[in-house]
Amino acid sequence: MACPSPRGSSASPATRWRTLETLPTSLHPVTGQEPEADLLRRESLARLRDLLAELDQGKRELLALRFAGQLSSPEIAAVVGRSPAAVKKELTRILQSLKERYDV
Repeated sequence: MACPSPRGSSASPATRWRTLETLPTSLHPVTGQEPEADLLRRESLARLRDLLAELDQGKRELLALRFAGQLSSPEIAAVVGRSPAAVKKELTRILQSLKERYDV
């Protein structure tokens, strides 16, 4: 399950808006800001995209279901055929790993 690309996509404006809602506020595009702040935000987004691209398909799918699909752990478990506890633990591990690698 792929997340829609906000740039160069044929996705509707409503779909792009839902994609933005899944990002932390600090990563939302803001108009009228200082060029340096905009550049830093773009670099942060590029770094996050690179880290997500390094994940295997199964991990990206779990993240997509959780954040883009806004599903709970029990709902994700039903989709992927695993227990809710296993899904929750895997999501925690994925997010912790991303956080550690992002902060380097």
